[in-house]
Formats: sequence, structure tokens, C-alpha cells
Amino acid sequence: MTPVHPKALHVVYFSPTGGTRRVARRLLAAARTALPGFALFEHDLTLPEDRSGVQRFGPDAVVLFAVPVYFGRMPAILRGFRGLAAEGAVGVPVAVYGNRHYDDALRELGALMTEEGFTVAAGAAFIARHSQWPSLGAGRPDDADEALMGKFLVDLAKKLKAAADAGDEAMLAVKLPGEGEMHPYGVIPTPPRVLDPKDCCRCGSCAEKCPAGIIDPMDFTVTEPEECLGCRACITACPNGARNYPEPFASGIAARMAQIAAANTEPKKPEVFL
Repeated sequence: MTPVHPKALHVVYFSPTGGTRRVARRLLAAARTALPGFALFEHDLTLPEDRSGVQRFGPDAVVLFAVPVYFGRMPAILRGFRGLAAEGAVGVPVAVYGNRHYDDALRELGALMTEEGFTVAAGAAFIARHSQWPSLGAGRPDDADEALMGKFLVDLAKKLKAAADAGDEAMLAVKLPGEGEMHPYGVIPTPPRVLDPKDCCRCGSCAEKCPAGIIDPMDFTVTEPEECLGCRACITACPNGARNYPEPFASGIAARMAQIAAANTEPKKPEVFL
């Protein structure tokens, strides 16, 4: 591929509880100033229907793909995802994590984008509120994060321009962090459920918001428990607080998250790779 001058920035995201969406939209806000002249596009791949087709990106496109970090990895539901097809496009994996660490998620997402045909030219890790423990990463991303996003996008544009001017694809190469065996992906022993039927108003929000599409819209049971991501989308969608993990799993999560929060009180800084 001979590099060309990009004309469009596409921000694609998977965001069950909204943290990654906030990062994605901050990136778009930063791009309005950092990348004048670029056409900007937003693509939400959270729900099953959003992932049912294939989106194709040509050589003038830069695609930022933002996903949350689960168990130090990208979400299991995206393994083998083939909904983004690069036809000469540049790819940028973006890991979003709740102020602990992104571990192997960034390199795993970068490998997925490479398999989809993208020329991966950069990567980034940004912080958002933790889905399991809202005080962890609370208020992130913030204005300082957005300012760094803007600088990252400016530097990325300079790198792409230099490669295009030189006609040298090798100038696009980037080394993402991580090596060796991937962190083991965690197991969800049991998915969230309606703990007390009297609390369920039968609004169907849990089924509508489930990114795996595994909640029956009639009785709100989980039809394929082994496919549950543990993302808490159904819990946060419930207006009455009727859904949650059953005991003793709920207490186990809380205890583990308290340990993680205590060990990560210092706000983490975003990391970028060019």
C-alpha cells in the first residue's frame, strides 16, 4: 500500500455502559480542532444489530476503534469480529480502562485490526469510569484527557502526512506494548438476573441494552449464560435496580473491586503510541 493523505476520521466504539462512548466522543470533540478539514464520523457497534453488517473503509480513512478492557483483554464478544473491512485504511486501536491497567487489550485489538486489513499506525489507552466500581476513574475522561487526545491526533496526522509525502508505508509502523502470553480471560460464573420479580417493571430495557443479545424480551431471563460479558449493561439499564448478580458472586465482585480500587487511587495518565 502506498500511503495517501487521509481525509476522514472514523471513531468506532463498543460501549455497553457508556464509558468508552464518552472517550470516543471526546476524541471526536478533540478532532474538530486538531484535524481541520477532516470529515468526522461516529460508529456505535455496541448492540448486535449494529454489528450485523460489514463497514468498509478506503485508503483516505483513519479508523479509531475504541473498546473497554475486560480482564486485561478486549471484550470476548469481539474475538474474530469481522465487521470492519479495511481497503487501504489506517487503523488505530484504543483501549479504554477504569484506572487499573489495560494489560493486553491494546495489542490484542491491534492484532484484530491488522487481521481486518488495517495498517495499524498508532495506538492509545484512555481512562473512563470503571463499570464495576464507579468511583474508580470517576470523572474521566476529562478536559485534560481531551487536550492530550488533541495532541495525539495532531501528531498522528503529521506521521501520516510524512509517510504519504515519502510514499513509504514502512514509516507508518508502530510498536504496541505487550509481549508473551496473553492474560487469561476471566470467567463469569453466573450472569445478572432479576433478583426479586416484584421489582421488575417489565420495561424490557435490559433486553434492549444487552450487547450480547442474550436476554429474552418476554421473561427477561438470560438465554445463553455462557455468552454473558459481565459488562453490567442490563444492571445499569434497569430503572428499578431489579437486576444484579446473585450472591455470593455479588459480594465476591465487590470485595475484589474494593481491593483494586484501594491499589489504584492515583489517577492514571493516558498513554499513546506512534
